Amino acid sequence: MTRQQLLQKGPIILDGATGSNLMAKGMPMGVCPEDWIFHHKDAIVSLQKAYVEAGTQILYAPTFTANRIKLAEYGMEDRLEELNRAMVRFCREAAGDSAFVAADLTMTGQQLYPVGDLMFEDLVTVYKEQLQAILKEGVDLVVIETMMSLQESRAALLAVKETCDLPVMISLTYNEDGRTLYGTSPETAMVVLEHMGADVVGINCSTGPEAMIPLVKAMVPYADIPILVKPNAGMPELEQGETVYKMTPEEFADSCEKLMDAGASVVGGCCGTTPAHIQALTERVKQKKIPQTEKKNRPVLTSERGFVEITVDGGFKVVGERINPTGKKALQAELRAGSMQMVRQFARDQEIAGASVLDVNMGTNGIDEKAMMLEAIYEVTSTVDLPLCIDTSYVDVMEAALRIYPGRALINSISCEKEKMEALLPIAKKYGAMFVLLPLSQAGLPKDLEEKKEHIKTVLQAAREVGLQDNDAIVDVLVTTVGANPTAALECFETIAYCKEQLHLPTICGLSNISFGMPQRTFVNTAFLNVALAKGLTMAIANPSQEMLMYTAFATDLLLGKEWASERYLGAVPATAVKVVGAKEEKQDADAGAKVVHPIFSCVVKGDKESIIEEVKRAIDAGVQPADIIEEYLIPGINQVGTYYDNKKYFLPQLIAGANAMKEAMEYLEPLLLSGKDEEAKATVVIATVEGDIHDIGKNLVVLMLKNYGYRVFDMGKDVPAEAIVKKAMEEHAQVIGLSALMTTTMMRMKDVVEEAKPESFENIDIALFAGGSISKTLAPEAAKRGAIVIDNSSAFRMDPEVPLVVPEVNPEDILKHKGIIANPNCSTIIMSLGLKPLHDISPIRRVIVSTYQAVSGAGKEGIEELENQVKQYTAGEEMTANLLPTGSAPKHYPVAFNLLPQIDVFLENDYTKEEMKMVYETQKILHDETIQVVPTTVRVPVYRSHSESVLVETAEPVSVEAFKVACEKFPGLQVKDNPAEQIYPMPLYTSNQNDCEIGRIRKDLYNDNGMNFWIVGDQIRKGAALNALQIAEYLVEKQAF
Repeated sequence: MTRQQLLQKGPIILDGATGSNLMAKGMPMGVCPEDWIFHHKDAIVSLQKAYVEAGTQILYAPTFTANRIKLAEYGMEDRLEELNRAMVRFCREAAGDSAFVAADLTMTGQQLYPVGDLMFEDLVTVYKEQLQAILKEGVDLVVIETMMSLQESRAALLAVKETCDLPVMISLTYNEDGRTLYGTSPETAMVVLEHMGADVVGINCSTGPEAMIPLVKAMVPYADIPILVKPNAGMPELEQGETVYKMTPEEFADSCEKLMDAGASVVGGCCGTTPAHIQALTERVKQKKIPQTEKKNRPVLTSERGFVEITVDGGFKVVGERINPTGKKALQAELRAGSMQMVRQFARDQEIAGASVLDVNMGTNGIDEKAMMLEAIYEVTSTVDLPLCIDTSYVDVMEAALRIYPGRALINSISCEKEKMEALLPIAKKYGAMFVLLPLSQAGLPKDLEEKKEHIKTVLQAAREVGLQDNDAIVDVLVTTVGANPTAALECFETIAYCKEQLHLPTICGLSNISFGMPQRTFVNTAFLNVALAKGLTMAIANPSQEMLMYTAFATDLLLGKEWASERYLGAVPATAVKVVGAKEEKQDADAGAKVVHPIFSCVVKGDKESIIEEVKRAIDAGVQPADIIEEYLIPGINQVGTYYDNKKYFLPQLIAGANAMKEAMEYLEPLLLSGKDEEAKATVVIATVEGDIHDIGKNLVVLMLKNYGYRVFDMGKDVPAEAIVKKAMEEHAQVIGLSALMTTTMMRMKDVVEEAKPESFENIDIALFAGGSISKTLAPEAAKRGAIVIDNSSAFRMDPEVPLVVPEVNPEDILKHKGIIANPNCSTIIMSLGLKPLHDISPIRRVIVSTYQAVSGAGKEGIEELENQVKQYTAGEEMTANLLPTGSAPKHYPVAFNLLPQIDVFLENDYTKEEMKMVYETQKILHDETIQVVPTTVRVPVYRSHSESVLVETAEPVSVEAFKVACEKFPGLQVKDNPAEQIYPMPLYTSNQNDCEIGRIRKDLYNDNGMNFWIVGDQIRKGAALNALQIAEYLVEKQAF
């Protein structure tokens, strides 16, 4: 059987894990895997022979990390050819005549520009170098696996296609939200890679097999090629310091069969799988019939993170036309000056206004159009999620743009001119692009509809000859002005009807052309659009800021009964009276709400590194202090970026762009902050990726964030031994050690660092921040003995009479009473105490009745994940699974999604929970009054972040609402949000990532004049934990209390 027949027949059985099995054979962590295999040939050959005996049809040669960049981390880049060729030879020996051998490529660990410094073409070269070495030994196909980046997958695929004609299989790894680290969905990856020529596309690693089922189902409707799955043997667990995978071979086979039922036909195993897993899989599925893959070729445009399907009967779509310097003198001047600020702003504005695709044209005098087009693509794809339409008259510019574009683009355009077709159609095929079919010939405009039809057929036939399909085209109906040709609109309507009814192809037009030279053009454009939509027009190149045009299009779709038209219309058109305008006014970013945001804040949120320094200079010239710029604009801006990232509105590129913009501003402000001041940095942090792990994307991002917040950070890099980390922490008097590990096999090295941090490690430490009950109990007293002041965030010392329990705004005087240890209260207590203290200062509190509404993040990352999974299960009509809440140790667990759980932590003998009794005792201790009666009920709610509390307080004497409000307004760390008439009150959605707590709904008890009711909300991760501890530390520094 040939390799092509094998790929077409299915089911195809791949091999299982390599790394974890080699470690079981003695390969240590932290070594170069290829070099170890080079010196231990029998280990890989025996493993791979076992896979072949188990039923594997394709073996992955162990060339996984043998590219130049990875090998350089071990100083072995000069052995690239030697190692790659040896790995293939060993694999060929194991395969014999019983299995095919696949070259195995993966990510380099370096990030592509503009997120990182590695240029796209340099990455293609890196992969080509590795392939050229591999091909000297000969392989049957190429596998590109464990990819987190669609753009890096494209680079590897291009390298293969430009080096050989072997079949290519590509698998990406996805997070629990169903997207890659860079925000790509499985269906987007399928569309882009299959149109670029991949033979198989799928998923590997990531999760256990069950979690891959919805990802496979998402791919199926867009897959014209087989789908690959290579799951782990379940999720990793730690047992006695070792990473284990507990899914048995039989369970693995059961789950893989479900994956095949969902649509996969190429199946193997990843982390934790063994030859036994592959044998069980083979026996289970070898007789399974695989249905023929249906050729769909659905017309889809994508970016790396966005996905737009273009269907003949779908909703009308606008291709935003504004990123085009023609007639825009200001944009022309900016481009000549090398600035992309207006390009980014046009992209954002059009996305907000409702465009589905953005046209990008850089054609103007006085610039290098190719260089400017590439820079525009980098900037726009980093700014918005919309797919792009590449608009240029030059073939070399078009190819350069398509080569670096991280998605499936639209070419604007390919005409019937022979030279254009011969040059552009092969480029469209190579890069998997769709194209606008322009029915023009060398002679110019067609004289009638029949000639236009001939031009359309000519281009379609030429496209078929290079391997494209009819659905790759969108026909331009060639709109001309009705001012010169009274029948221009009728001719367009006939073309639209012909394309829809006979060719079943979508259509597009340059909408504003119809009214050229006419007065009040908006009315002509809108009337034309109405009729064109009724005839079946699919898309228009237009300015989406024209409200009359957009609202009319949405209304027309509604009347035509288009799918989702009602939701689209209601979501776009204001409910109140509206003054319809043309293109003069821009819609406001909904995320900005009604308030006007400061330009510096906006620069951080938008990742506008180019503009932020000028905005900072402008603020300083206006008298704003550098420290205020940081506190009021930069930190809130980066917090907003974090919120967007948490909510999956932003992904890694935007997160890093925002961090880099803030970094620019911080570097400019730093000398101004230190000028004339003896100001110390915040806590010192030593951070490293642990020994044996060379992944550092997340660690690098944390370093950047900590530096932005003013911390003194020592980044030790990757693959760092535990003793080196602790030694550096001691040398630098670090208050915090940060550890990073991506691989399950290296996570236990974190424990090594903790164990290395013996009591003597606290010599010469001023302040030590602890979190973790058992470690706190052991090491906190030892640290205190050696002169460190311990601020402990666990419950270990909260009720110890010798240990102050402190909320700095409430009882700062207790800090200096410490005997080496200070305790941080429970998060719910901290938040409530900020509301109680200003009232207690007016009149002593006698009784508190409180109900808390606590976010799932209070139960950690697992709580968030459980809520997310339950929402997905509920919306899919599946039974919701609960494994954690209300508390992990309880015998029963209940869903929190669409539910409330009146239990947090375990119940005590009095039928109150442990969480509730914490609030009782801690409140009394903080307010220095054990007679205060506290009656709490703690409830877990389906909210991601920020706790809310309804509090009824009885004081010794009556207190007026006005007096209490005034006291709250003056109280540090508290914001009053209380205006019922305007519906202003605190909500957890808006306090998340905010330092202050918010108080509102302040009102008197209806029946007790001594009673006061209020509602208080705060971020339990910030004020409820980390921020409170840092404030205690800052107080100690301020008082020099060491």
